[in-house]
Amino acid sequence: MAATMTAHVIVCSMPFVSHFTPMLTISRHLVDLGYQVTFITSSKFCDKIQNIGAAFAEPSGWGDFHDDTLASKSQGAPTDPYARANWNVTTFFIKTIPAQIEAIQSVITFSLASDPSKPIVVLPESSFHGALPILLEAPGQRPNGIAHVGIFPILALSIDTAPPASGILPSSSPEGQKRNEELNKTYVDLWGPMQRELNSTLASLGARGIEEYRHNAVISLSDIFLQLCPPSLEYPRSDIPPSLRFTGGLPRDPPSVTHSTKDLPSWWSEIIQNSKKERKKIIAVSQGTMTLNYRDLIIPTLNALANSPDILVLVALGKKGAALPEDFVVPGNARVADWIPFDDLLAVSDCFVTNGGYGSFQNSVSRGVPLVVAAPLFADKRDIADRVEWSGVGIPLKTGTPSPDAVREAVLEVLEEGKYRRRVEEVRGEIRGFDPMKVIADAVDELAGR
Repeated sequence: MAATMTAHVIVCSMPFVSHFTPMLTISRHLVDLGYQVTFITSSKFCDKIQNIGAAFAEPSGWGDFHDDTLASKSQGAPTDPYARANWNVTTFFIKTIPAQIEAIQSVITFSLASDPSKPIVVLPESSFHGALPILLEAPGQRPNGIAHVGIFPILALSIDTAPPASGILPSSSPEGQKRNEELNKTYVDLWGPMQRELNSTLASLGARGIEEYRHNAVISLSDIFLQLCPPSLEYPRSDIPPSLRFTGGLPRDPPSVTHSTKDLPSWWSEIIQNSKKERKKIIAVSQGTMTLNYRDLIIPTLNALANSPDILVLVALGKKGAALPEDFVVPGNARVADWIPFDDLLAVSDCFVTNGGYGSFQNSVSRGVPLVVAAPLFADKRDIADRVEWSGVGIPLKTGTPSPDAVREAVLEVLEEGKYRRRVEEVRGEIRGFDPMKVIADAVDELAGR
């Protein structure tokens, strides 16, 4: 796994924390392995990128484009759900392609001028579409290869799966495939405005258009597509392109890299002591970094388990400086912190209650912790919950705003029914058979040597 070709890797990410974080981890490992890395994203993340020894580049106009500005940038969006979904994807993911490709071309040009013999590999996360024009023959400099990284579930349409966010589990039976085909056609029609805008944008850049759904195109056009999970956590598809490779998960950093002891709450020693004796069951709960109305999931979970003396609830609010509403009284069997590193949190937990972020899902399974998922109809959350159900590693609540009774029933089932723990351990064993960074570095070297 050595960087024998010392490739220049151009890492690209949309400017959102959940997209940026896994790509920063990959970049840190690449730098440590001796690769030259340039990271293209918003300047909000510039310091973190430079702190790992990578160079930073920003698409034009991205200085104020990140999680914290999405609400203001979404003013005037349509209220109809389908129209709004098309507007969101078109505005933030499609209309930003020209600035993305301009940044990629600038970095490639600079790299070739600095060292014409150094191979160049572009490594975008799968929603950063700035490399698509290159793959579709737009004019400009070309890297040695392009490997997209799947940082969320595979959302490509398939004869074996129903459309994303449908809540329907996969089926490859003749009846299931007929159902899938009909539903997928309707789904493509719903996304027609986005698809037309995508092809118009590609044409303006001198690239060919695409007929297939955009997530299918990202996989089929990529030289290599690296999915950050093991096969057992993704639906099998008979029509998936050969470019797909599973990494087994996200490369992991040692705790000394991801955080220090100062990141742990003052009451953490109590948790460590609990783990050394005949201990209470520990339930971790978090809503991630973007859905911060704690009455959606965290408060219902606290209320659900408040009268359980044999349970200790650990709450990670997901954002430094965050706090629960002042009028809410924290139950005696709960501990709350604005921020707890997931590696520490999950290492002591028996069940993880979450709204279904992909990183949370992968981290929980890799730690052997079954899940209860309350997924809102937002981004890929429902698709992640469906994979939790399909793979057998936990229970989906089928809503982003569950009642305390629903949360309590699911948590107790996970604790009392051994099948969830056994299944998580099976998948955890599969994950241990992978070396994610070797898969990624081997892909980079393969493309660099072309």
